Amino acid sequence: MWLEHLGLDQQRDNIRFQVIGDQAVQVQCVVNALCDAAAVDGVFTKQLKAKGMNVLAEYSDLKASLISQGVVVPGALLQQRPDIAENYIKGEIEALAFSVAPKNKPVVIKSLMHNLKVDSSSAEDAYQDLLRGVDRKPVPSLEGLRNVQRLLKMRNPKIGEIKAEDIIDNRIMRKLEDSGFIERVYSTYGAKL
Repeated sequence: MWLEHLGLDQQRDNIRFQVIGDQAVQVQCVVNALCDAAAVDGVFTKQLKAKGMNVLAEYSDLKASLISQGVVVPGALLQQRPDIAENYIKGEIEALAFSVAPKNKPVVIKSLMHNLKVDSSSAEDAYQDLLRGVDRKPVPSLEGLRNVQRLLKMRNPKIGEIKAEDIIDNRIMRKLEDSGFIERVYSTYGAKL
């Protein structure tokens, strides 16, 4: 999606992708000129700018819909043990509510510092990115799924044969929303939906 946004083509422009590690490793790769570019979260762009790197685009510049949070399970699990999927989704919703609740900001900042291996200032940037970018209700976007499918079918044409609308199952999310579960969890943590 970023290549399209920037008017680049992987084949035409001879762009090679490599899996080189987490985002902290990717930043070091760019800084040490071991790779030419990396797609990293906003928290790392500030660090890269400070080191004289150019930021080609920010996430907010990308207008195409993507899937940011999705829970993927085998159909058999959903049929045989929907309780497991539902409890997992409940846990994810609770984790989201916890993370965006103002009273939990200090522990979330501490967690970001530890997991991203950044200082408190960078963790604050990451926290602000979280508040701006996280979907409070993890409902998959059909348009986002179609965009991902369009990109993946370049590598595997069979992916293009799948109907995106056939693989999204929102029954559990609808149940949680209709029952008031989501609103109660956010209210319990003092977080806004």
